[in-house]
Amino acid sequence: MDVWRLVEKDENGHAYITEKHRINGTFAESLELNEFPFDTQDLTIKVITERSEAEVQLCADKHEISSVNNQSFVDEQEWRLHSAVMTWNVVTAKVYKNRRHKHPALCSACKVTRRPEFFIWNILVVMMFICSLAFATFTVDYKLPQNRLQLTFILLLTTVTFKFVVNQSLPKISYLTYLDKYILTSMTILISICVWHAIVPKLGLDDEDSEEADKIALGVLGAIYLVFHIFFGFWISCAVCIKFLVFIRFPFFLFEEKRDYQFLEYFIKLFFLNENLVFEEEA
Repeated sequence: MDVWRLVEKDENGHAYITEKHRINGTFAESLELNEFPFDTQDLTIKVITERSEAEVQLCADKHEISSVNNQSFVDEQEWRLHSAVMTWNVVTAKVYKNRRHKHPALCSACKVTRRPEFFIWNILVVMMFICSLAFATFTVDYKLPQNRLQLTFILLLTTVTFKFVVNQSLPKISYLTYLDKYILTSMTILISICVWHAIVPKLGLDDEDSEEADKIALGVLGAIYLVFHIFFGFWISCAVCIKFLVFIRFPFFLFEEKRDYQFLEYFIKLFFLNENLVFEEEA
């Protein structure tokens, strides 16, 4: 850690001492992976003092705007670092053993968005191709369910193995991500096809009715599979577009620890009064 001090004068001629620190270190951040691999994460640094809020007040420097150096970002291939930086003040009493006093803290955060192209081409697209092959089993005669089930079970086991491989690139979390939901839904459609192949010879229909029922099942399952992909693609596209627009127009509302009680006021001013907004942070 490097420390240096400067003596500066303000416009009134008053001299004051500025102490600056340059800190190099490795920081940890808890990731919220609900939207993986289309997620956006907060990178927050919180500075806390042992003094009580009656002794020390931490506030951001209004003369030097907080910023991030995109050029030194080493994970550019995996993440997209946004230039917007947000600072706000909080008060905490849970850090130090003495909880009789509340300690002021200054938070500074920026946003990073994961680049999903690797997961799209290597997982989502491959999974879509594997599940699409299940509809080719309808070309086998329905009177040979053993052949149909054999082919479908091979595809199902392939997806299960693929799911285990995908899990190795994710931490063990207790909730489903977008990627998990896509894979599980695709597996559900595969299981539905397996169940249909098993029961169609047992329906007791004649050849013509069985062939007609087989065609209807193919159309229904194919339509469900197609609608699912359209809905999933539309949902992801809307989520990405909304994030992009919010990053441009409301960058200070993207931080989870920041209070958003002013959102309605800014929304009315921007879209109904056409006012140019300048966000002023309150301590």
